[in-house]
Amino acid sequence: MNGDIKIGKLLCDEDIITKRQLNQALQAQIKGDKRALGEILVDKGFCTLEDITDVLMDTADEHSHEDKQEEIRQDFYAAKQEALEDESIHQIMYDLSTKNSPELGGSENRF
Repeated sequence: MNGDIKIGKLLCDEDIITKRQLNQALQAQIKGDKRALGEILVDKGFCTLEDITDVLMDTADEHSHEDKQEEIRQDFYAAKQEALEDESIHQIMYDLSTKNSPELGGSENRF
């Protein structure tokens, strides 16, 4: 029921439902309605499922914005490290392949 109060507050804060509508839905739960608050609100016509989804997505976006930034930062550094490793591997492969080939830039003799 604690989560129900939070979704109810979010819907009120966004002016999707009124406090009176929220209280009516909460009273239904108190009187024994086992459904989730959102189901009751939609059933009573106070809001739509899309309203609830939008509010939850907006809230999730706000809370995870910093997490997403950190994840992007970590992905960037991982990609940068991988590129450096790839560059090193390519240089090593080039060095090995040209080591004994003067026509490709190698200077060592085969003898």
